[in-house]
Amino acid sequence: MDFKPSFLSPVRKNGIAATHAYTVSQVSNAGGHQLVKLRNPWGKTEWNGDWCDGSSLWTDELKRELNVTEGDDGIFWMSFTDFVRELPYLFINYYDDSHELTTAPAAHEKDEYVFMTCDLDAGKHNFIVSQIDERMFPRNSGYVYSASIMKLVKFKGSSIEDGFEMIEQVENSRIRDGLLQADLEGGKYGLYVAVDWEQKTEKRNPHHEFQVTRYGPDGEDEFTDCTIEYTKEQLLT
Repeated sequence: MDFKPSFLSPVRKNGIAATHAYTVSQVSNAGGHQLVKLRNPWGKTEWNGDWCDGSSLWTDELKRELNVTEGDDGIFWMSFTDFVRELPYLFINYYDDSHELTTAPAAHEKDEYVFMTCDLDAGKHNFIVSQIDERMFPRNSGYVYSASIMKLVKFKGSSIEDGFEMIEQVENSRIRDGLLQADLEGGKYGLYVAVDWEQKTEKRNPHHEFQVTRYGPDGEDEFTDCTIEYTKEQLLT
């Protein structure tokens, strides 16, 4: 796919795209210089300030030590000072070799919900509700993220009809990705998800689509229909 940076995020004169995420792949104190190596996921468009590919600050020795190559491949270095100034937000991803990532598409009409059943091993589990990114639409389109609620319940038996206990609840403001985290015992769980669709959003996402992701120890995930014994009000009580 040929990304168009000017459409997705405006690029400043220094090569950094506004409201854009970069990956930090390495940090170094080589030669006494605090440096950060980053990658633009577009695969092009780079920082052009100090310590960029063609910067005069590089010595042949430092280039060899840090394996610096020139070319518009989206990979570049910058000083830690510039990194903090230009990219003020840093997010650290949680990663575990023993965990798996499972994703399922979902959709529901306004004032309805989806219910996801999960047979889970014990451990730390992360559930994410992701709405369509606002950058998928033209600027000033009116598209906004909708508020959402996530509620995790544990079945007392083999199904929800045997009763359940509330484990965790998260109410998300209007953000793209809502997160619920919980340290769980092994067992059968249900994840209730409801998005309070904004009227402006419905015009851009008429099918009310979103995505549910689970990251954690092995488990079996599946969506069930909404014709379960408990009503929305009972699940939220």
